[in-house]
This record gives sequence, C-alpha cells and structure tokens, in this order.
Amino acid sequence: MKPKNLVFLMTDQQRFDTLGMTACGREVTPNLNALAREGVSFQRAYDACPLCVPARTALATGRSPLANGMLLNDLPGRYARENPTLHGLLAENGWEVAHIGVAHISVKPPLRQAVDFAAWECDDTYAAAMSARGISLARAPENSVEVLELGGGNYRPHRYSNARVSLWEHPLEDFKDVWFTNRALDFLRRSHEKPFALFLYLWAPHPPLIVPPDQLALFPQEEIPLPANTGIPSPGQPEGYRRGAAAQLGQHPPEKGWQQAWSAHLALSHLCDAQFGRVLDTLRETGRTDDTLVVFTTDHGEQLGQHGMYQKMEMYEPAVHVPAVVHLPGGAAAAPTTPVSHLDLVPTITELLGLPGLPGAEGISLAHSVRTGCEPPAHDVFGVYCGNHEFGDMRRMIVRENWKYVFDGNGEELYDLSADPLEMHSRAADPACAAQKAALRGALEAYCRARHDPLFAEKED
Repeated sequence: MKPKNLVFLMTDQQRFDTLGMTACGREVTPNLNALAREGVSFQRAYDACPLCVPARTALATGRSPLANGMLLNDLPGRYARENPTLHGLLAENGWEVAHIGVAHISVKPPLRQAVDFAAWECDDTYAAAMSARGISLARAPENSVEVLELGGGNYRPHRYSNARVSLWEHPLEDFKDVWFTNRALDFLRRSHEKPFALFLYLWAPHPPLIVPPDQLALFPQEEIPLPANTGIPSPGQPEGYRRGAAAQLGQHPPEKGWQQAWSAHLALSHLCDAQFGRVLDTLRETGRTDDTLVVFTTDHGEQLGQHGMYQKMEMYEPAVHVPAVVHLPGGAAAAPTTPVSHLDLVPTITELLGLPGLPGAEGISLAHSVRTGCEPPAHDVFGVYCGNHEFGDMRRMIVRENWKYVFDGNGEELYDLSADPLEMHSRAADPACAAQKAALRGALEAYCRARHDPLFAEKED
C-alpha cells in the first residue's frame, strides 16, 4: 500500500552506533531500535557534509553542498541559492506540511517564506516561549572554548561548544526537544483533511551538553567503555588535521574525561528516542500507522574523542557515518550493508509517496530496497567539508564498497574499513593499494570538478 503521510524524524549530531547499543544495562534507543527492526535500517549511510547547515540543506534539496551552494554554517543568507526542497514539493502537491524543531536549511527564498506551512515552530519560537516563562537560555561561558580556525589563509579565533557536561535545571517540559515534540503531537492530533508531512528535527545530542539530571543518571560514566582510539590520532593523518577545529576541540575533554561526554551523549540520545516514541505512539492512537511513511536519520555524527577529536568537521566514520531508517507500512524489514548517501533519501521518499521527482536531486532512489529488503545498487558515496565559519579546512571523501579515500588538497588518506573500522592504518602510501587509490582519487576529482569545486578550481581547464 502506498503511504499517504510522511513523518521525518531527525536528531542533531547523533552517533550511528547509538542505535542498537546497550549501555549501562539498557537500550539507548529502544523506540528507534523497534522502528529499525520493523523497517529498513541502512547500515552504511553517510552524510553529505559533517556540518549542520550544509548537511541539512543537502537533505532538504537532495543536492550536494557543491551543487546547492551551501558549503558553510555561517555563509551569509545572501549567498543562498534557489533550490527546490522536499518541503516545498510536498506542499505544492497538496500535503499539509509542518516543520517543528531545528531548521538550519538555507535556501532562497528562506524556507519559512517559500512554503505555506500548516505549522512552523523553530528555535526562535522556542526562545520566545521560554522568555515568556522567565527561563534564560543564555549559554554559560564555561560551556565553550576558543579555537583558531583557518579562514582566508589565516587562523582566526572562534568559539565552539566544548565537551563540558552541565545539568538542565528547569522542568522537563521546557527542555527544547520535549517542547518541540509537544508541538508536533498537537499537529498530529489535528483533524487532517489532506495528507500531512511532519518534519520533527530535534536539537540533541548536539552540544552544549546540557542534560536533565534523571536522564544523565541512567548512564553512569564509570560504566561506559571508550573506543580503543580515543585520544589517539591516526598515524597516517595529514599534518594539517591537527590544526583543524575538531582536533583543537579534542584537546579539551570534560573535567572527568571522555566517559563524561559519552554519558551525556547517550543520555540525550535516549531522551530524543523517548520523544520519537511519543510520536510513534500518537500515530498508533490516531490510526495513522498503516498509512504513514516514517524516516529517521541525523544530520551528521560526533567523534567524542576518537582520533583525539571532538564534534564533527572531519571525514572519519564517527562524524560521517549516520543512522538511516525508513519504515514503510507493509514494506520489508532488513538491514542492507551497501553504502548509501543522505542524498538518496529525497528520491526514495518521493517515489514511495508517489510524488514527482524533486528537480535537481542527485541521489538514487532506495525505494525498491525499502519495499523488498534487497541491497540497493552499489554506487559511490561522496562527502565534502569546506570549513565552518569561513572557507579554510578542506576535506573531500569518497566511499566505494569497503574503501574510503579522503583528500584535503595536500594530504590524503585511504582506509579499508572492513579490516580497519577505527581508521588507524591509512593505506595511502601502500604500493599494494596504488591502483585502488588512483581509481578512487579519479572518481572523486571527476565528481568535484563537475560541480566546480573550489578545491579543484586551479585544475579547471
């Protein structure tokens, strides 16, 4: 049966391995685990960029940041391009569209103006609601740290959230993601005369790591084992990486070590899962489970000290490997292992809903896999990173089967992910891998040049 409605659930900066994880004697994401068991959970999905605004704009447009033009978090809005979005396509075809939660989608005209939303709640409306209740959302200075970030050929100071953990001291109902979910439930409980599409984009577990105390207590830090490469850079890492923002942030672990940050990340992921459980329960209560397509992912991952790095902004697996679950009523239950891209989600959703394709979308449809559980067609998966505040640190990535190649304009890395899942043994200088590296480098450069990538601008004919 073709689904009538869409519920698109997303977190911010959630690690892939939190899905299916048991920590401190409990499932971290029990509701998403159930959704994954009953749907298709793509085991090797990758974001288009390990940075919030470029990743989210890529998800909304189905286009690489190189194609849609949104390459930085802080690229001024005047540089936004006219890109069709999934939100707009749904509205144009008769869906009641609601976007609730974090937006961070940069297109022209702005998404809020471009789409006739049936409901719109974002950071600004949440902040206004909290202000009316006398709750200050000002960030404590100790929850951030200054790093020097490359931009325009120079290193300039910028502040980033660090890995310090602090407690949410207000009612749980006022916690941002609980508040957003309450607004989403209000929308779902409406009497809908037309098909609806709900985009519920939660903030957590993105830092600053401010956690409700009862959630933090569920994951005692002393019971959390750390990955073997925590605090240890890859020996084959290009020299410039240690001057990047992620490596600088990795020099500032929490006071009690990386286990403390892990505890907060798991607690916040668990809290988000509970909110999604409320959404799924409401679909059941309103009789809409059997005609609603449910999609879950996150915009990008989180390194949590692996490779001596914190946050995202690199091409290592913790930052770019993301969960991606598609639950189709009457569809398959499977866990395909072929690499897929965030860019594949828009074509998949439009096909499953019977919509025309979104103009400009670059990915391939995974609808056949969702319906049957088969492996999707093998295809190269690409990722780009250009810096956060300014153009500076450049990373380009291609994943083909079990191989990953990364190029930063000078240095390069090559990993066999099947033999080296922690990416600690680059094969870029291994003569036995020369042919593999050349093939991946050629495909990556062709992809980037076709999109007028600034990293390869000097090589344009």
